[in-house]
Amino acid sequence: MYVKLFSSILDSTIWAEGPETRIVWITMLAMADKDGDVRCSPSGLARRANVTPEAAHAAVEQLLAPDADSATPDYEGRRIEAQDGGWHILNYVKYREIQDREARKESWRKSSKRRAGLQLGDDWQGAGRFLRRQRCGTDDPRRAPRLLPTH
Repeated sequence: MYVKLFSSILDSTIWAEGPETRIVWITMLAMADKDGDVRCSPSGLARRANVTPEAAHAAVEQLLAPDADSATPDYEGRRIEAQDGGWHILNYVKYREIQDREARKESWRKSSKRRAGLQLGDDWQGAGRFLRRQRCGTDDPRRAPRLLPTH
């Protein structure tokens, strides 16, 4: 499993926290399952994050606490909530859906280029003109024939 780390994390209030808190947060993101659940003990989290148990505990407390300065007002800025066997990352699904939407766009773009016989990196605009010229005899969209519906 993997997690996409958005560059906006650098502008997040989490980035203003100490290095142990940032490391624990990124470790939790990496450990999360598809639903955002992090299943481990506090000592296991400290081991995986390679921080002291005290630092892991302080980081978890910070992530559990409201953050009035958070850009995301959901859950009062809290990042995690405790649950049996570990924690749940509160906005995990929201960001996973953004990631999935971006991946679908990229996949569609690549497959569209393949279907058009293009290589990645080719001029997409030029390809549109080429295909229009092949179908319509002109690369000017204003002069291309309009297709009328048949009934």
